[in-house]
Amino acid sequence: MPEEKLPHHRTFAKMLLLDKFRKEMHDFFYVDEYDAQAYTDTMYVVDPECETSFKIAKPEAFGIHSQTGKLVLRLEENGRQLYYEVEGEDFVEQFAKYRDAYQNYRFGETCESILQALLRQKHTVDGKDETGEQIFKHLYPEKQRELLKELSAKKAHAKKPAERRLYDALFSIIREEFNYVQNFIK
Repeated sequence: MPEEKLPHHRTFAKMLLLDKFRKEMHDFFYVDEYDAQAYTDTMYVVDPECETSFKIAKPEAFGIHSQTGKLVLRLEENGRQLYYEVEGEDFVEQFAKYRDAYQNYRFGETCESILQALLRQKHTVDGKDETGEQIFKHLYPEKQRELLKELSAKKAHAKKPAERRLYDALFSIIREEFNYVQNFIK
């Protein structure tokens, strides 16, 4: 039986897609020269060495820098963690914990706020202004294909039927609901 596609599935799929643009959107994010380790450029943080956890930005992690106008994603502030850590033995357990925290930590709102801010950001490359929206529109098909390929590979290695259903749901959302960049950025 297929996994029902709910708002927390859509937000997770959107976070995965946003993370695919991390390199291209890096210049839109603020990094403090004195405390660079306290900042990041993605709301979905994964340690490639540790498959048993990931972190997601809480709403208070996100802001706009008052002087530069760049997006700010702080990992911590005054010793307080601004990212929610999700741990679990496998992706099914991790996703269940993410789902349980979804409403309390307003991940959907944070994801939409970051996306909308990225769409409005601009920077100059080789003397030419480029907006976040232009970057999304130009690279979306390529990034979408990359992510679909990764999800297919993860599904192929999944040991549990529940994990395969979860990857199917995310794959379906990305391929069908976010099939065009306009559907993703709206």
